[in-house]
Amino acid sequence: MSKGQHRFKQREITRAIKGATKAGLTGFEVSIDPKDGTIKILDVRLTDLSVEESQKIRATRA
Repeated sequence: MSKGQHRFKQREITRAIKGATKAGLTGFEVSIDPKDGTIKILDVRLTDLSVEESQKIRATRA
């Protein structure tokens, strides 16, 4: 395991996952950019849809 400096903390990931769960996401993927520590939550239900379909769904959620 690496002993180097991390750009994110475990509690930040935990908060992101809890937030996604509270938002109603049941299937999601968490990705972390190792360069800058950006945490991204991706709704896996939208990955099989076209870009247009996913934009329509996101517009109805807003």
